[in-house]
Amino acid sequence: SSGINAEYGWKTEVRPVFSKYNFAANKLFEVRIEVHEDGYRIFFNGRELTRRFPHRVDISSADHVVLHGGSNGFKWTALKLPSTQLATGSGVPFSTSTKEKNYLERPLATGDVISAWGIYATDSSKFNVNLMMENDQYFMIHVDFRPPPNENKVVLNSKKQNGWERELRTTLPAFENGRAFKIDIKCLDGEFEIYHDGNVLGSRFPYRDGFALEEVKFVWLLGGSRGMVWTDLVITQLPPVTEGTESTTTPMGVVTELRTEEATDELTTEVKDQPTEETTDTASATATGYDITGGPTTVPDSAETLLCIDDEENCGNHIFNAEKDVEYGLKKRLEVGDVIRAWGVYKDHTTSKFSVNIKGANSVNLLHVDFRPFNDVVVLNNYVYGWKTEVRPVFSKYNFAANKLFEVRIEVHEDGYRIFFNGRELTRRFPHRVDISSADHVVLHGGSNGFKWTALKLPSTQLATGSG
Repeated sequence: SSGINAEYGWKTEVRPVFSKYNFAANKLFEVRIEVHEDGYRIFFNGRELTRRFPHRVDISSADHVVLHGGSNGFKWTALKLPSTQLATGSGVPFSTSTKEKNYLERPLATGDVISAWGIYATDSSKFNVNLMMENDQYFMIHVDFRPPPNENKVVLNSKKQNGWERELRTTLPAFENGRAFKIDIKCLDGEFEIYHDGNVLGSRFPYRDGFALEEVKFVWLLGGSRGMVWTDLVITQLPPVTEGTESTTTPMGVVTELRTEEATDELTTEVKDQPTEETTDTASATATGYDITGGPTTVPDSAETLLCIDDEENCGNHIFNAEKDVEYGLKKRLEVGDVIRAWGVYKDHTTSKFSVNIKGANSVNLLHVDFRPFNDVVVLNNYVYGWKTEVRPVFSKYNFAANKLFEVRIEVHEDGYRIFFNGRELTRRFPHRVDISSADHVVLHGGSNGFKWTALKLPSTQLATGSG
């Protein structure tokens, strides 16, 4: 091995300045490596290091990733590698990373809709949707949700390089821990209209001087903490009208609305802007260890009334509020590469067992992921005319925290199912004992003493134009 080291030894180091005070005792941190044309960009808790690293070796030769080192209680806990799966959603799907600038394929126009989904977590820091100009110091609209305990408002504003302009504030809609929510920004003639779960916020926001809709270059999702995460971003743009033809499409977002006096009275008038935190500070958003996001307000009358208010046919493409013992039908045949995600809020260790189930016809259960905190175990099994041999990964009840949001993620692979809890894979996988194409629906079962399932995301029927 000494010969190999001599021939293939370490090369010239690159040493960015980095203080140990970026770490906090017993706190989760994230390292993110992005592969770019000119080299690697490395981020710590969402902030890029001061130096980049060039491609000294052909990146196509990369084979695996290894985490090394640490002592005295330090531990690596989770890893996420590049996915082969395409993103989901109607319209054009984009990344929900708070460091990802989602560039538009063509200019925005009247009738276009920007839709973002997430899951809310109690005590989250503020989170926002931003329409940005080429210069990322210019925000055409900044829709900033500021939940308690610090504030209880939605702040609408624009920003030019010399600072924030005049705020417009309106009442924060109700969000509920662990529940999914949807934000729509509709581009009207001369103003934006913003919706939360299909309900219009109390104020529209005008296109301000110095900004033009067609000059918006990208969309940016920022903020959130304590498990609140953005999960989907879709930009639905009307087909461009060819010269000499007329568009017969009714623009989405051009709606007739009767404003009541009560709704109008809720608004405050424009006030002079006060100094606000920079929205680009995303360390809190990335330091959660969750791969999920925040939740909504009221549960729909029917649990199948999903949060894609504009197009119920495609609701299964996005996250939606869910409850136990309801059969949520799959919109497509289950196949390798699909992902099922479920969220819940844990109460305490007295709860009865609770499970995520992928089921077929005639009571067939392809995968039963059964959490039993009282026994410190997860039971994996399937059912075809009776339960089969159990697989029992070691799992401590102390992975749960009282009144905290958690996520169960099921990935369908060639050799079986991989199950993740809050982004960490269970110690055992489960083989395909039943043909996955026979899967028909998903059911969430169980829980007691205040435990509740809150949200679900099923595989999409639509492939995307990029990696997700």
